Amino acid sequence: MNTLKKLASWKVILPLFLLYLLLALVLFPRYQNQINAAAGQEIIPLDLRITYTPADVQETYSLIGAEGRAIKQAMYRGLDMVYPLVYGLLFTLLILNLLNGIGDKNWGFLLLLPLISMVFDYLENFSMLNFLAQYPDINEPRIHIASYFTSLKWLLRLACALIVAVLGVIRLSSFIQDNKD
Repeated sequence: MNTLKKLASWKVILPLFLLYLLLALVLFPRYQNQINAAAGQEIIPLDLRITYTPADVQETYSLIGAEGRAIKQAMYRGLDMVYPLVYGLLFTLLILNLLNGIGDKNWGFLLLLPLISMVFDYLENFSMLNFLAQYPDINEPRIHIASYFTSLKWLLRLACALIVAVLGVIRLSSFIQDNKD
């Protein structure tokens, strides 16, 4: 925990945030543009949806064709194996930083949420790699399970974002109160 507390400084958080932005706003869209070009239309990635069905998986993989599926596999094996680690560490360090000074309450359990979200993201990624390898013979019950992984990933990421926002407001109001005079 002491190592995490040392890492929970803005000197680490800011570069990690910039890396997150690079991944989310530059690299992932670049891959998605290649997939859209392969499909000849704009495709909403399965892992950006809240939920999906076996029919959604079949339709998406059919539309993107062999070229798009190869791009997706490369993305899941590379970039999407780094991304959960980046956002998981970013949320963990942000929460830890913002908890500092709030009091001696036992809020450490909040640090588990980004880590659990990472686990669901990795489970989703491995599921997608499995579906891509088995296409067009994809196991429908596994698609339902993968969709749950995706839903839980998004639910936990939303919870993390809300926790960061609430802790940020608490810290800001405390700062304003301390510097009022």
